[in-house]
Amino acid sequence: MSTGAIILASTSFGTETSETAPSPGVVLAKSVRVTGEIYCNEPLTIEGEVNGSIDVTGHLLTIAPRGNVRASVRAREIDVLGSLQGNVEGTEKIYVRTGARFVGDIRARGIVIEDGGLVCGKVELSRQGIFSFDSRNGTTVQPITQMSRTSSTGIASKS
Repeated sequence: MSTGAIILASTSFGTETSETAPSPGVVLAKSVRVTGEIYCNEPLTIEGEVNGSIDVTGHLLTIAPRGNVRASVRAREIDVLGSLQGNVEGTEKIYVRTGARFVGDIRARGIVIEDGGLVCGKVELSRQGIFSFDSRNGTTVQPITQMSRTSSTGIASKS
C-alpha cells in the first residue's frame, strides 16, 4: 500500500486547437486528493486537496476557491483563492484573494492581499526573485539568497 504519490506533469490533459494557443495548464479536480510531491512543467490549478510539496518553478500555481493545500510550494506566481498552509519560496508575486487564507512563511518579490484575504506568517520581500528563472528552457538558473526587506506579521489582512 502506497502512502504517497509523485505526480509528474509535462503536458496538458486537454487538446489545443492551434500551435499558438496558450496551454491552459493542468487542473487537479475537486474530487482529487494528492499526498506526496507534485512536479509540474506548466501552470497548475488545484481544485481539490494536496498534502506534501508542489514544484511548479517558472509557472503559475492557482489554488481554486475550494482548493485546500498543505504543502511547501515553489512557483513563479501563486494565486490563492482557497486555502494554502505551508511555506512559499521563489515566487515573483503572491496574490491572496478575497476570502482566501494563507498560513505560512513567504519569500517572494511581492505580495498582494485583497480586502478579506488572510495572511498569517512571516513575509520576506526582495527586489529580485529568490530564484533566477530561464524562461527559454524552464530551468532554475541560480539561487539568490540575500533578502532586501523582512517583515514579520502576526495576522495581516486588509480591511
